Amino acid sequence: MNIFDLKYKLKPFSKLFIFIGNKLKPNLSPSYKEPFSTHIPILIGVSYLIQAKYFLEIGSGFYSTSNFLNRSGFPSLIKLESFEDDKKWADLVLEKCGHDNRLTMNVVEHPMYKSVKDIDISKFDIILIDDSQSIIGRSKTIKEFCKKGLWKTINLKKLFRAFL
Repeated sequence: MNIFDLKYKLKPFSKLFIFIGNKLKPNLSPSYKEPFSTHIPILIGVSYLIQAKYFLEIGSGFYSTSNFLNRSGFPSLIKLESFEDDKKWADLVLEKCGHDNRLTMNVVEHPMYKSVKDIDISKFDIILIDDSQSIIGRSKTIKEFCKKGLWKTINLKKLFRAFL
């Protein structure tokens, strides 16, 4: 029997297979239902792998900042240093998360890509660059971090050891 014959014979059962398949699928977690939070599971996984303690967040947010401060998702977090170039937005995030003394919110006067030149990135285990309302602005910030030697600070031995 060839594959075409098999498909033809199983066609009456296709709706049953789809129904059973849908029942077996796991429910999506709330983070996948919110488009601005899909990066959180990846950050949690990396954080567990390398036991990250010091986080740098370029561009704060309701999802990233509050999730970093969640002790069940990031149990090893000691310090979250967040930089924001929008004072009103920083105030909103602080309203939600400012009660946690592990958070330091830095509001900068210039566009973020001009402000990152003064940040010592060597002390951070995880750096999340999620600033700017435009691709161009975020690209400039990433370029500035690359100029600072961002790739030299990555502890690849520590990361690979976590996989072994």
